[in-house]
Amino acid sequence: MIKGNAKELYKYFLARDSRKLRKLNDKYTDAVAIDFNQTDFLLAIVSYTLSKVVSKPRYADNPKAILSIEKLLEQLSTETDDRGILTILDQLVERLRLLDESDKRYVKDVIHKAHVKTGGTLYAKGFSLGMAAEKTGVDKQEILEYSGRSAVYDRVTDEISLEDRVKKVRRLFKN
Repeated sequence: MIKGNAKELYKYFLARDSRKLRKLNDKYTDAVAIDFNQTDFLLAIVSYTLSKVVSKPRYADNPKAILSIEKLLEQLSTETDDRGILTILDQLVERLRLLDESDKRYVKDVIHKAHVKTGGTLYAKGFSLGMAAEKTGVDKQEILEYSGRSAVYDRVTDEISLEDRVKKVRRLFKN
């Protein structure tokens, strides 16, 4: 687990800072891409979902659920035991899923969307399609569809101008 980020997760949720929650999600997703582990994967899912909760006013209509999420985030920010962290993360995922279930306008809940987004990002960062699907529990076709609809590949790859490419090649041949 990325040290200290559970405290940031709690802090940014309390501040209702969607942008910082998304940036935190990017950090967790990067950590998952480098060394997949269940804790960072769940943190990526939770941080993405919390950014959605903060950005959509409809979620504020359930203050009791929001308060229970805040309490779990507070517990998470102080928990040091790995099993305890996973237990709290599982509880958070379930609370977030229930929060989203109350709004029947959407066929797929925001938790599932977080899994798909994470799978698409892992695929764009070099995971095979099969491995991204296996790790996230998402169907390969959904990851492909997400990757095709989004600019996730463009966000994770640095564009290099033709001029810079030529310079790099020249440096290779000079040495």
